[in-house]
Amino acid sequence: MNFSAVKNLKTFAFDILFPKFCFGCGVEGVFLCENCFAELSRAVEVQKCPVCSLRNFSGVVCVSCREYTALSRFLFAHDYKNKPVRDMVHAFKYGSVIEVAPFLASFLVRVIEEYAIPYRKTVTVVPIPLHAAKRRRRGFNQSEIIAEIFSRHFGLKFLPDNLYRAKNTESQTGFDDFKKRRMNVSDAFAVLHPDEFAGRKIILIDDVSTSRSTLDSAARALKVAGAQSVWGVVVAKG
Repeated sequence: MNFSAVKNLKTFAFDILFPKFCFGCGVEGVFLCENCFAELSRAVEVQKCPVCSLRNFSGVVCVSCREYTALSRFLFAHDYKNKPVRDMVHAFKYGSVIEVAPFLASFLVRVIEEYAIPYRKTVTVVPIPLHAAKRRRRGFNQSEIIAEIFSRHFGLKFLPDNLYRAKNTESQTGFDDFKKRRMNVSDAFAVLHPDEFAGRKIILIDDVSTSRSTLDSAARALKVAGAQSVWGVVVAKG
């Protein structure tokens, strides 16, 4: 029996023991059926300034809001209240359902393409890193997987190991206050080799952003390292 046949047999056995169900409609056999995927892809949110929420269809930070964030643009595909998206993120992040990663990455691609957001091939894609201890426990970084798929689609440079989490912060889900979230991730990130980011435009990828605090903290570290500009791009906004 060749390797491909063994792999297919294992997949079949796993599907019998742990059957897949569509996160949208519940149909058995897939994590996201074609109809639900098409519906979620069409339902990309209208983009707006991340600080004042002015709708501008491009996520650009208003001139008057730039003093409040290190990001120059913030893009998100869905509202975290969208149940199928929320359930997919949760299954990926905490249930290790890696198969949903391409769907989540495709939502980010859809934002860029739907609103014709201009980007250059010189852009570098960077995922929000996990602290080493948390990564060991989880076994993977969900943002890194999504970011790699996203970067491959657009043919962009992907740098997952230069920006790192210097502080093992508590999960942001444990804070319901904006100031506490911001304090929790204050100075949480650092850069190993600033020369790799100097003068570069960065697309910073994460799965979910609720208060923008994590993205802001990471963006500040990238700007200190010499990055020209930083975009935050996430699957869902809380």
